[in-house]
Amino acid sequence: MLRKLNSNLKQVLQTLPFFKKFQVEKMPLDKIDSTKLGQVEGWSELWQSGIHPWHNSQVNPKLAKHWPLLVQASGQDSTEKCRFFVPLCGKSKDLLFLASQGFDVVGCEGVAKACVDFFEENSIEFDLTKTGQFECYQAKSGGKIKLVCGDFFKITPNDLDGKFDCAWDRGSLVAIPVEKRAE
Repeated sequence: MLRKLNSNLKQVLQTLPFFKKFQVEKMPLDKIDSTKLGQVEGWSELWQSGIHPWHNSQVNPKLAKHWPLLVQASGQDSTEKCRFFVPLCGKSKDLLFLASQGFDVVGCEGVAKACVDFFEENSIEFDLTKTGQFECYQAKSGGKIKLVCGDFFKITPNDLDGKFDCAWDRGSLVAIPVEKRAE
């Protein structure tokens, strides 16, 4: 059964252009143990090993094209008044893009290495604080980007400094086990 699951996962992943590129350039997909992906520890192991084929090194083209619609739908009249939430954000370039448009951006991530990598790879100094059970990585310059690291299912609006006007999710839903998605 496990072998069939891994085989099915590989077949699906191989249809995605960025996975094809990742497989050719970096590693074969059979090195990813799909049984570990239903828990944060499994994702953490992959981040620690430098294996993160889901990461896109470019801004998502749909976000770049359609972000004004999100502002319009929020009911706000400017990006400076909008707070954006990015669940299970990893080290996404979408965070930088949203901040460059004027948004206050808060990402939630379960793996501390992804948060640190985001700031270090983009040469952004940050402060690290602890709020309850969460670590908060806050950009020093301008403070437009904050990453909250911890269990996505335990986070509350208080942990995120309030509510949001917009949310952007490029693919975090697939990282959540099917039985937990209703939560």
